[in-house]
Amino acid sequence: MTVFFDRIIQNLERQIDRFPVTRLIEQHVCLHNVSKTFEVELLQDVPRFQICQGDQCSNVKDNWGFGSAALISYNCDSPLSERLLSTLEGSYVSAGVVFGNEFRRGVQVGRVYFRDLNQHQTGRGIMSGNSNIQSHHQPIYDDPKCDSSAYMDGEFRGVLEDPISNEKCILAVQYSMKYEYSESRHEGTISGILEGSIVCECAPSDHHEDKTKK
Repeated sequence: MTVFFDRIIQNLERQIDRFPVTRLIEQHVCLHNVSKTFEVELLQDVPRFQICQGDQCSNVKDNWGFGSAALISYNCDSPLSERLLSTLEGSYVSAGVVFGNEFRRGVQVGRVYFRDLNQHQTGRGIMSGNSNIQSHHQPIYDDPKCDSSAYMDGEFRGVLEDPISNEKCILAVQYSMKYEYSESRHEGTISGILEGSIVCECAPSDHHEDKTKK
């Protein structure tokens, strides 16, 4: 294992060990729905290829970016989400493995930024997910496909700050995207949905004593 990869593993293990799971649940928190749709131009730098030795495969690494995407509120969106999450922009790196001419699974990591209705930056976060995992199968799904291409599923996790109250909240949303890209024209689009929650501390007036306790 290289020193760089070992540091990544150690950092991830520290995050897992230090994440205050029970402490977060025990706090008085208020959840605000996030429910969005969007479509945005997809930008790609020149792909880099690293040939595997012995397995007749290629590790494909691409640098991607997407411009400012208007986030359209869907049925379940909350007023706070409507106000703080108006546009999305970001960039990410994807890495996958190709066997012959058939693209299989991949991963993507990146950074994302959010702006409010007045185009003030209200949050930033990390993008982490998988490509082409539309193998949702029984017993939950009936689709038997293992290698549906042009899909990305994962999570945006970050911090939002309300410019009015200066309150900071946790953003935890799942994304599902489908992209179309023309290699000859070097252009494409991403269509996607965001579903999740904004997690904030409740205001004092929102705290309710559990009257069942004695």
